[in-house]
Amino acid sequence: MTVPRHRVRFYDFGRFRVDTARRLLLREQTVVSLPAKAFDLLTLLLEERDRALRRTELLAALWPDVTVEDGNLSVNVSMLRKALRDDAATSYIETLPRVGYRFSGNVLAHSGEQGPAQVASRPS
Repeated sequence: MTVPRHRVRFYDFGRFRVDTARRLLLREQTVVSLPAKAFDLLTLLLEERDRALRRTELLAALWPDVTVEDGNLSVNVSMLRKALRDDAATSYIETLPRVGYRFSGNVLAHSGEQGPAQVASRPS
């Protein structure tokens, strides 16, 4: 059963969970620090995981009504990859040359009506 996009609270993939209501990225129940724009980028990639997102589309969605350099997107992708420990063995963010980006990997989207996961405190 597919959960309507507006009702999705959690996205689970690999060892990660994204809690959209609390704006948290969790790795095995531990909070992973992520800047706001990088979190927004991750959420957008997860929401649109079935298609490639063009760089111009991502820039417009992440920085509406503001003109920013293309490098801002690259910096946020890099931060997100680092947070996800994206490497050759496990890659969640696929770069499509001269196109944009796509989330790759199996994702479980759900409303969390069975109750939220336990969350460990933020590491210091």
